[in-house]
Amino acid sequence: MKRRRLYGGGTLVVLVVAVVLWRNPFGARTRLADVISRGARTAGAAAATPLPPPAGPLRFRSVVVDAKFHGDCKAVGDLDGDGRPDLVVGGKGGLAFFTAPRDAAKGRWVRHEIAKATIEFTTDMQLGDVDRDGDLDVLVPDGDKGNNVLWFENPQKETKPGGKGTWLRHEIGANGDWAHDLEVADLDGDGKLDVVVRQGRTTIFFQDQPDSWQKLSIETKGRGGTAIADLDGDGRPDLVQNGYWLRNPGARAKVWARHEIAPGWPEDVGVTVGDVNRDGRLDVLLSPAEVQGRLAWYEASYTFPKSRDAAWTEHVIAKDVAFVHTFKLEDMNDDGALDVVFAEMAQAPKKRVGILYSRKNGQAFDLQVLSTRGSHNVRVADFDGNGRPDVAGANWQGPPVEAWMNEGPDGLGAWQYLEIDGSRDERAFGLTFPRRAQGHDIVAGSVHYENPGGDLGGPWKRTVLPRPLDVMWSLDERAQPPGALPPLVGEALGKVYWLEPKAGGFGKHVAAAGFTPTEHTNSQGYLRAPLLRGPSPELVFTTGKGVFALQVPASLAEPWPSFRITGDETTEDGIAAADVDGDGWVDVAAAGGPKGNELAWWRNPGPGKVTAGPWQKAPLGEVEGWADRLVLADLDGDARPDLVVSVENGAAQGASTSWFRNPKEPAKGPWTRTPIALQGSTNALDVADMDADGHLDVITGEHRGAQRVTVWRNLGRARGFAPHVVDEGKESHLGARAVDLDGDGDLDLVSIAWDGYAKLHVWRNDRIQSPGKGAPTAEASLPAP
Repeated sequence: MKRRRLYGGGTLVVLVVAVVLWRNPFGARTRLADVISRGARTAGAAAATPLPPPAGPLRFRSVVVDAKFHGDCKAVGDLDGDGRPDLVVGGKGGLAFFTAPRDAAKGRWVRHEIAKATIEFTTDMQLGDVDRDGDLDVLVPDGDKGNNVLWFENPQKETKPGGKGTWLRHEIGANGDWAHDLEVADLDGDGKLDVVVRQGRTTIFFQDQPDSWQKLSIETKGRGGTAIADLDGDGRPDLVQNGYWLRNPGARAKVWARHEIAPGWPEDVGVTVGDVNRDGRLDVLLSPAEVQGRLAWYEASYTFPKSRDAAWTEHVIAKDVAFVHTFKLEDMNDDGALDVVFAEMAQAPKKRVGILYSRKNGQAFDLQVLSTRGSHNVRVADFDGNGRPDVAGANWQGPPVEAWMNEGPDGLGAWQYLEIDGSRDERAFGLTFPRRAQGHDIVAGSVHYENPGGDLGGPWKRTVLPRPLDVMWSLDERAQPPGALPPLVGEALGKVYWLEPKAGGFGKHVAAAGFTPTEHTNSQGYLRAPLLRGPSPELVFTTGKGVFALQVPASLAEPWPSFRITGDETTEDGIAAADVDGDGWVDVAAAGGPKGNELAWWRNPGPGKVTAGPWQKAPLGEVEGWADRLVLADLDGDARPDLVVSVENGAAQGASTSWFRNPKEPAKGPWTRTPIALQGSTNALDVADMDADGHLDVITGEHRGAQRVTVWRNLGRARGFAPHVVDEGKESHLGARAVDLDGDGDLDLVSIAWDGYAKLHVWRNDRIQSPGKGAPTAEASLPAP
């Protein structure tokens, strides 16, 4: 399978656009824009540390359950007695349930009609055995007039499983308004299901008999948002609503005392209850149902429930959700922690259906987006019987009914961590991977690390190169004796040097001079790209006065001509290169402006003009914050390179990673921006097909904050990205670079650091097992094509 990675972030593989413009002579995995190095000692063996089984993402397949049906109301349960849950949907178009085929991801779902609506089935629905005959009935509101709270009697006892018996309609009572919420539980302890509905006022229908109910109204503020749970542990289910809870007094008493959880929540919320932090006590989760806001969980004080008015501590799960009517708690990845499954409605800005995977007992959450089409009142159940919970829902505005089938781990493999060096004595920007007979070595700053081969756990011979020098490139195309190190190129701006490997050392030669140093002396943006379409790709790099390119001469002892690509307005940070406009010539992208957030690309002028210019600038878009890393790569599979950008803010959170879709006319735009991640300062970025599924994934490394290395798995044509957290607590700065160090056919990851510059990190990818590797002790985890 070809790896369609373009140029950016120090990476070079094969340029694939409308035509192949330049054929990489070094193999599809070779990286030509790389790093730095130094002097001579042998490091101890790098012990491989197995990383724990990933707590995060899974692979999901989206299927259409019914292309013409939809509705507000959803519920799940085994209605036809076949031992598997069915999906129930109700709306203006009626009430129906859907049975899944054994292969629910590929087969056809079958629709079974239950009833027609008098006005409209809305907005909530539950299943329960109202008549206590052993099967599940359907409880649902219909419109806002008359006896609009109903239950439909399951005819299973009169028909064979899966039969088409008549569902008898039974009236529970009149709410006097629409019923936004509907919940069921035995509230009075008599063994019979009672019903709670809410539209501002809360109404309880206590069941005497299936066709006889006693009504109790409770004045409650707010419009919607109700859950039932025994919060205080007295054996009676309580009601949890818009930032408060109502204590069940028992015996159908009329006064339900109100106790505050958190004031200030809007009139419409989503609410659910569960043990998020695994302390054996119930927590409360709230979300905004009709506006934008935060999704949060509340932890009860240690004095609760002895003191029922004890304070609750808020923990924010996500700051930027909107129109989340309902959400569910479910252990989606089988790690023992409850995850949050949610959906934003179609009127929300981002329209996400997603999973927030809980880590550290609810102190951190990782987002996986399943869809950006929106949904409403999602439900969770194992529809296909594979032991993994699936997700289903539909927008209230219109079809289809959809399901997202959980196919398990993402196929990224287990990871082993190796600390290659823990005593580096320099900060550096350069990172490159010279190709040798035994595989790729690592050059970081001014130190060369010789690959020991095998499982990478042997000693990495450490050689300090002539200083000062920050090595960024390896000239792998230059023929060398078998096993010899290729020439290396690096910076000590204003000069660029090339290193000639010799017996017993290196010769250091000036390649070019006269470049303005950056604020940090050397470039933080560097790569190789065939700008002139010659046999040796050019070296492209940032300076204190714009972006330049350096030609590699046939004889390295000859002059190395340079030429300017951009004006002085660009920053010293990331650059990227690819054929943006499809004219057969590689273009360059960079960031600039006083805030470092203005993105643009410069068009290669083509035959006879590449070195003379001018390179015409075309604005591309902006990000919120300083644009640090850039990569041009075709994320959505339309044969046009898109731009991936990560932001640095020096902070523990609030830094975005986004991608900009390349339009048909890239010089005119617009380049539409779509977020991928929001995390700590993200000074490390790469793009590669990490799971070999034919879709390019995004790799990020955090410089600050949780310091996670994450693979954002492309779920296909960039319709979403699921995070696969490889590791955390290890800083990456101009790292998180993908390269096959052990030659087993999958891509490993390498990082250098800035604050913790003494360390050189390697994460060995064990997705593909080879004889030299020990059996992994961790399972693969996930993110999204």
